[in-house]
Amino acid sequence: MSDQQQDRDTDPDDRLDALGRRLHGLDRTARASQSAQREPAPMGRALQLGVDIAAGVGVGAFIGLMLDRLLATGPWLMIVFLFVGFAAGVRNVIRRASEFGVEDEAKNLDIGDEN
Repeated sequence: MSDQQQDRDTDPDDRLDALGRRLHGLDRTARASQSAQREPAPMGRALQLGVDIAAGVGVGAFIGLMLDRLLATGPWLMIVFLFVGFAAGVRNVIRRASEFGVEDEAKNLDIGDEN
């Protein structure tokens, strides 16, 4: 007898219960994988902060260098945009670090509520 024929011969309530158990198992697996993906590791957080500063400085230096070549102003615009890029990087680090703080507080509150 084929699986489809056997499924048709069984009680519909039994089939619904089996489907419910399978869906519940899939739901637990999906939630576990989502929670693992949402929480970056501390080392990943630190690397993000470093990349934010480096990217700001790099983009600022590139813009300054291109403007210096275009306007023939020497290293002055590159120096100015290096500082602007550094400031933008620091701003991004502060913003991201405050987001991490809010996420950590929310996580601590969730853990406290479960007990």
